[in-house]
Amino acid sequence: MKLEENIKYWEDAYLGNTTFISKHNKKSLPWDIGTYDDNLKLFLDKTKLKGNVLEVGCGLGYDVEFLRKKGFNVVGLDLSNEAINLAKRNVGKKNTELLVEDIYSYHTDKKFDLIYERGVSHNQQDTLHILYNKYHSLLKDNGYVLVITGNDNSKLSKYTQPTRIKLATIENACRDNFKIISAEETTFKTHNDYDDSLGWKIVLKKKEYHIYA
Repeated sequence: MKLEENIKYWEDAYLGNTTFISKHNKKSLPWDIGTYDDNLKLFLDKTKLKGNVLEVGCGLGYDVEFLRKKGFNVVGLDLSNEAINLAKRNVGKKNTELLVEDIYSYHTDKKFDLIYERGVSHNQQDTLHILYNKYHSLLKDNGYVLVITGNDNSKLSKYTQPTRIKLATIENACRDNFKIISAEETTFKTHNDYDDSLGWKIVLKKKEYHIYA
């Protein structure tokens, strides 16, 4: 999908112009769970991480606000101007920056301790290796990438679900720059107008290269 088409798709979704297949024929967004993702909380509880976070595809901003309250400095990116406008209602201004940006062209002098995304990788399968190369360039050497994504093993539902992706697709895309620290099946939660589905929770770290004289 070209960038212009991609922007239009997400803009239409957040403006309520897209109809998803739901239990009650409402225009609720499937990924809008109204709060932060539990997988993010569990990851932070385990790692005790601090510092700078980049959320790619921040949507309505619930995870940005959760991270902000945890003491992180957070940058949230989304292609949709409407999404960022809505997120600003949910996110405090202190230690946050919400930007209408395409991750592929995003530039900053900052380096991040964590790059977090929920539902981005499974929609970028044709350019996933380029996406992970970008993450590599933005991440601190000891930083983490946390990916929450759809799962090809999920049972099919008659309602809209996250795009399905194979773990091997992610492994192949990140192999040049990242090692997979963990890959676990988890619940990809959705709005209650839809069925929750199986997801992947994947943690990446930069590969270490040693040069011998």
